Amino acid sequence: LCDTVRSRLLPAAREAEVSLVVEGQAEVSYTNREASLVLLILENLLDNAIQATPRGGEVRLRVDANRQHLTFEVTDHGPGLTEPIRASLFLPCRSTKAGGSGMGLAISRQLALALGGTLELRRSSIEGCSFGLTVPRAPTSDADRPEQA
Repeated sequence: LCDTVRSRLLPAAREAEVSLVVEGQAEVSYTNREASLVLLILENLLDNAIQATPRGGEVRLRVDANRQHLTFEVTDHGPGLTEPIRASLFLPCRSTKAGGSGMGLAISRQLALALGGTLELRRSSIEGCSFGLTVPRAPTSDADRPEQA
């Protein structure tokens, strides 16, 4: 996953003159569907981070694993998010980018939930943002999950 996401985002990082650093590794066996969903989420988070980071800055993807979960943390060095933006961050059609649809984070959170995981804003300050994606090492399929109200 890390090699794939790095190869997909490296051209955008180079064009933006932002350093893309990937730390950590984990062995996991996902189905193609599960791996694709994780990649979609990470690509969205990293693309947002690259866009938010000024030239010469750094975007970092850190991967940690334990017996039950994989945790991905995407950190940028952008300007951070204001409180009103943080309050509606994962709602559809809320974008701070010119021409943005506001769907990326909303969809990413839904995909994380479909994998039995979570997506959250961990930190936002004038020094940047950090998003965390935590997914089970063996995601639960939607068919196995009880319906949510």
